[in-house]
Amino acid sequence: MERPGGIMAIVERLEEAARSLEALASQIRRGIGPAESLIENRANTAISAIADTVDHIAEALRRLRCIAEARGAKDRVVPLCVTWRALEEDGGLVLVRVKPETVISLRGGRLVFHRGNTRLEAEGRRVRLCKLSYCKEFDPADRRQIVEELPQIFYLLRGISNNVRKTLESIIVCARREAPNCTRI
Repeated sequence: MERPGGIMAIVERLEEAARSLEALASQIRRGIGPAESLIENRANTAISAIADTVDHIAEALRRLRCIAEARGAKDRVVPLCVTWRALEEDGGLVLVRVKPETVISLRGGRLVFHRGNTRLEAEGRRVRLCKLSYCKEFDPADRRQIVEELPQIFYLLRGISNNVRKTLESIIVCARREAPNCTRI
């Protein structure tokens, strides 16, 4: 089945982005090691939670890909639901939700998830978690650094993972309305 150029590019980009995020989550999980103390166990929990958050974003992208494919839009800016838009910009992919303000941007291997006052950025082996203007950047494979920053990481991760889950739930609701087959991914 031949698809129009605009939607084909967006669908391919969404699939490519989901695969790269799944690879990133797998890479982050490699930082989990045997825990010999309670603090190391908590570090493993933090690493796992970060990887799960990235996995949820990948799942959201797969559902949006399915919705885009089902809708068959023809424009450069693809309306996926009432409030979601997907567009290619500067060689990357940007997904925008109008209300509540949510942006998922993927450019050159760099992920930025922004919703409300929280932001998650991931590129290569670095992860940056932010709430308002307070940010922590670290390498999930560096357990020593995670152990040192554990309270701050959990403080930031709580809001980010909650916002990612809310975003995924909103996309599932969108899929029920726009493309019921996409709810079974």
